[in-house]
Amino acid sequence: MCIVDKAKAERLHSLIFRAKEIVLVSHTHPDGDAAGSTIALAEYIRHLSGPKVTPIFPDPLSDNISFIAEGTTGVLCHDDNSSEVKEAIASCDLLICLDLNSFSRADSLAEALAGSGAFKVLIDHHLHPDSDSFGMVFSLTEISSASELLFWILMSMPEVDGDASKLSAATRN
Repeated sequence: MCIVDKAKAERLHSLIFRAKEIVLVSHTHPDGDAAGSTIALAEYIRHLSGPKVTPIFPDPLSDNISFIAEGTTGVLCHDDNSSEVKEAIASCDLLICLDLNSFSRADSLAEALAGSGAFKVLIDHHLHPDSDSFGMVFSLTEISSASELLFWILMSMPEVDGDASKLSAATRN
């Protein structure tokens, strides 16, 4: 059972492979879904496509979920590195927002995200996505999380093609 448009997932795959610099951003006060989906996509991109990928959080992960990002390189927090974060957003050519339905949910990063010239992708499960701000939108409000939606997107990618064992092998260190 795939709940994602395969052609759309393949287009995202193409965007990832063509990009030189990708920034991933989630909402402020990231929870397990925001952190998990962001880090999972960062690891997928790193292992399969090779472009520079920078996961960004508006503020630090709380102690109870900080383990999610352990071992992931290049993670930035706006509260700790505001100039580096804004530079990454300004220089990327692909911006993927996970678990936030509008730039305003990234608080201090909202202006930089909206002003970015990068192609913008939304992967989210919340009501009322700001679809007009994104070139591509994956939005399913009837599922549990952005992480679940990301799973279905990744399962639709050409090198995975519905085989979860290929997905886990692709992201294994």
